[in-house]
Amino acid sequence: MKNFIVCILFLISIAGSADAEDAMDLGRIVVTPGRMAEGAGKASSNLTVITQEMIMRSHARTVADVLQREPGIHVYNKGSAKTTVVDLRGYGDTAASNVLVLVNGRRTNPVDISGADLLQVPLGSVERIEIIRGGASVLYGDNATGGVINIITKEGMGAPMAVVSAEAGSYNAQKYGTEISGGKNRLSYDVYSEYSDTKGYRDNSQVLTKDQTGRISYDINGQVKLGIEGGWHEDDYGLPGGISSSGLATYGRRGTTHPEDYGNTKDRFVKVSADVLPFDAEHGKIMLDVSRRDRDTYGWYDYGVWGATATKREIKTDVFALKYALMPQVFGRELSLVAGVDYSDAQNHILGSGQGMSASTDNLTITKKELGLYMHSEYELRDKVFINAGARHERAKYMFDRLDTPFYTAQAPQENLFSGGMKYEYAERSNIFASVQQTFRFLATDEWYDTWSGLNTDLKQQTGWEYQAGVKHAFADVWDVQATPFYAVNRNEIFLDPTLGGAGKNSNYDRTRRVGIDLGQTFHLAKLIPFNGITRCDVFTNYTYQDPIFDGGIFDGKNIPMAPLHALTMGVDVALKGGLSLNMAARYMGSQYAINDTANATARMKPYVIVDSHLAYTMKSGTELYVGVNNLFNEMYDSYVVKSASGTNKDYFPAPGRNYVAGMKYKF
Repeated sequence: MKNFIVCILFLISIAGSADAEDAMDLGRIVVTPGRMAEGAGKASSNLTVITQEMIMRSHARTVADVLQREPGIHVYNKGSAKTTVVDLRGYGDTAASNVLVLVNGRRTNPVDISGADLLQVPLGSVERIEIIRGGASVLYGDNATGGVINIITKEGMGAPMAVVSAEAGSYNAQKYGTEISGGKNRLSYDVYSEYSDTKGYRDNSQVLTKDQTGRISYDINGQVKLGIEGGWHEDDYGLPGGISSSGLATYGRRGTTHPEDYGNTKDRFVKVSADVLPFDAEHGKIMLDVSRRDRDTYGWYDYGVWGATATKREIKTDVFALKYALMPQVFGRELSLVAGVDYSDAQNHILGSGQGMSASTDNLTITKKELGLYMHSEYELRDKVFINAGARHERAKYMFDRLDTPFYTAQAPQENLFSGGMKYEYAERSNIFASVQQTFRFLATDEWYDTWSGLNTDLKQQTGWEYQAGVKHAFADVWDVQATPFYAVNRNEIFLDPTLGGAGKNSNYDRTRRVGIDLGQTFHLAKLIPFNGITRCDVFTNYTYQDPIFDGGIFDGKNIPMAPLHALTMGVDVALKGGLSLNMAARYMGSQYAINDTANATARMKPYVIVDSHLAYTMKSGTELYVGVNNLFNEMYDSYVVKSASGTNKDYFPAPGRNYVAGMKYKF
C-alpha cells in the first residue's frame, strides 16, 4: 500500500503543475484504453476499433461473429451460441474469467465462473467495439488479465428514425429487430428490441432470446449531462453437451446423448450516469455511474444412473464508479490524467435440488464486495513522444454463508498494481509503443466453492506481469499494418486440475508463460488502383502466433489446452456503384489440445478452415437486402473437445456445417 500511495502522489504532483490555458475536448471522453478518448492510431496498446460500418459490412449475426475475425481472438462454444467463450492471449478453459467485457463501461462479467454472456448484447444495438489486447488490470481491475472488450451501444441523433429488420436462416433460425432513435437540442435517445429463435445445428441446441435495451441522455446546461440506460434479457436454451466417438457413430454429428438438459436466464440492469463540469473545462470533468443488475439462471442436467441435478443462481450486483478526467497543458505539453474509484457489491445465491447420487442440495450465499482505486497519466515528454504510468489498489472481501448448516467464513485478498509505457507518434495514424503492466485476477465465487469439493480456502489469487511492444503504420490511405509481440508470466493461475479428485478440482499452478505476436494488415486496393464501378476493395489479413505453456511443475513445458498456436483470418470486402457489396472471409484455426489434457497426452484437435461469404444490396432509401453462406465448403470440425479426467476418452462438440442466412433492414 505504501508504494501505491507514493505513485499516486507522484502523479498528482504532475497534474498539480498544469498550465490551464487550453481547454480539453470534453466530448471525447469515453471508455477507451486509458478510460479516456484516444484515436486508434494514438493508443499505446494493441487496440482494434470495429466501427458500425465495419459491422454492417461483415453481415455478422452476433457480437461473437464480429470478434472471431480479429487477430489474437479465439472464439469457441460448447454446442450452442449461448455457451460462446472469447479468449485473448491463450487462457483456454479459463478465458471467460480472464477477459473483461464492458458495455458502455459497465462490467458484464458476473461474479461466478460463467463469464460474460455476449448473447445478451444484440448486435443491432452496437455502435462500435473496442478490443484491448493484453493486460489492462491497472485501469480496469478484475478479469482484465488477457484483455478488454468494450462494446459501445448506439446514441440517437438527428431526426427521429425507425429501423425494422427480419432474418431467416438454416436450422429454422429467425430474428426480428426494431429500433427507434433520434435527438433534438440536448436530448438523445435510442431504444432497441430483438427476438431471435433457432433450433440449432444439433439436437437440443435450440436457443430462444428476447432483448430490450434503451439509452437516453439529456444535457441540462452544458455543464451537467444526465443519462440512463437499461436492458432486459430472457433466454431458454438446450444443452446438447459433448458426444463420444461411439455416440457419434450411433447418433451422428447432429445428435446428442443429453436430449433433456436445458437452461434459462433472466437478466435486468439499469444504470444512471452524470457527467459534471464542476467549474469549467479547464478544471476537468467528473463522471459518476451507479448501476443495479439482477441475474437469475437455472440449469438442469441428467446424469443417467447418477441421477439428475438442477441449480438455480440469483446474482444481484450494485456498482458505484466515480471518475475524474483532466487534459491540461503542463509546461506547454499535453497531459492526460484520469483517477477514479470502482466499488461493487455482489450477492450470489445458490440453490440446488435433485435426486440420485449426483443431487445438489446447496443452499449457499457468497457475497463479494470489491473496491478499486486507480490513477493513470500520460505526458508528452517531447514532440510526439509520450510516457505513461498508472497505479491501482484493489481489495475484495468474500463471505460464505451456508444457510442450512452453521457455516460461515470470509476471505479478504488485496493487490497493488503498477504499469508504465511509452509511444512515439512518428506519423499520422502511426506509432511505436511499449508497455509493462502488472496483472491480477481474484477468484470467481464458483472457484472458491463447488458442490462436489465444497469450500477451498487454500486457493490463492492470480498475479502476473505482461510486456508488449508494437508498431502501427499507415502508408498514406492505402495500407495499414501493425505488429505486436508480447510476453506474459502468471503465478498462481487458477485452473481445473484433472489429476485431483474424480472429476478434477480447482487448483493454482505455480507459473505459466505466454509468448506470441499479433500481426494485421488492411490494403485499400481501390484507393491505389481505381477500378471502374468499384468504390471499395479492401483486402485484410490477421495472424496470431501464441505459445501458452506451463512453466515448471509436473506439466512443465506442456501447452495449455484449448489455446491454438496459430490462427489466421484473411478476406476481401468489395463495394460496387449502385449499392451492391460482397464480403468474404476465410478463417484458419490451428491445432490445440483438448480440455483436461494438461499433460498433452493425446493427439491435438484437428485444425480447420472456415469460409464465409455474404452479398448485400443497399438501396438509395437505406433499405438493405442480404444473403450469406457460412462454412461455404462444409468443413466438418469440432469447436470444443474435452478429454476425460482419468483416461484418454474424449467428448466432442461438433460445429455447424454449411448454413445459409437471408435478411432485410428497412429504415424510415
